[in-house]
Amino acid sequence: MAAPAVSAAGQGRIYFDSTSNKFRVSENGGAYADLVSGGGATNIDGLTDAVANAGLNNLFLGSLAGGSATGANNTGVGYQSMENLTTGMNNVAVGRETMASTTTGNFNTVVGMFSLSANQIGSFNTAIGDGVLTSTVNSSYNTGVGRSALSQTTGEYNTAIGYQAGRNANGVSTSNIFIGAEAGPSANTTLTETLWINNTSASPLIFAAL
Repeated sequence: MAAPAVSAAGQGRIYFDSTSNKFRVSENGGAYADLVSGGGATNIDGLTDAVANAGLNNLFLGSLAGGSATGANNTGVGYQSMENLTTGMNNVAVGRETMASTTTGNFNTVVGMFSLSANQIGSFNTAIGDGVLTSTVNSSYNTGVGRSALSQTTGEYNTAIGYQAGRNANGVSTSNIFIGAEAGPSANTTLTETLWINNTSASPLIFAAL
């Protein structure tokens, strides 16, 4: 079928082209063009907000995720996830701005928006929940599970499990264990080698200092 005349100004016209087997449209007196254009993404790298590097085994999904990563075996999902990553390897970050500042850190596992967001070179950290380990920059070997757990510490070898567990352990708090919601001191304190087990109480059920 031959193309009909183009549409009049201020109008539109559509027809099916049996030669190309496509609908074509004329708008406002313009020439005919395919109603649905081809050329859609055929792989992840074809998306504007995703990168898949098979050679390095990296996968990044989300605007600005992945930065200029040259390290291998990284997975970042979320806006600005691993945005500044360079040679860091074997990291997993899911959530907005997770590991957003990390450049060379390795073997970190993060799930929850803003968690481990300030970390640059720290490694072997685990942060599950939003706002976990948000202050650590160069620290390693921390585990925080629960919203805002260990959110102020810049130390290492800390473990916190529970909503806001260890949130008031600030500064270079090191080698501490916090179990239970809001476990830990009621005010900001730098701690070393302590154990806190409590549940939303200023007086812990169990406290020990080694």
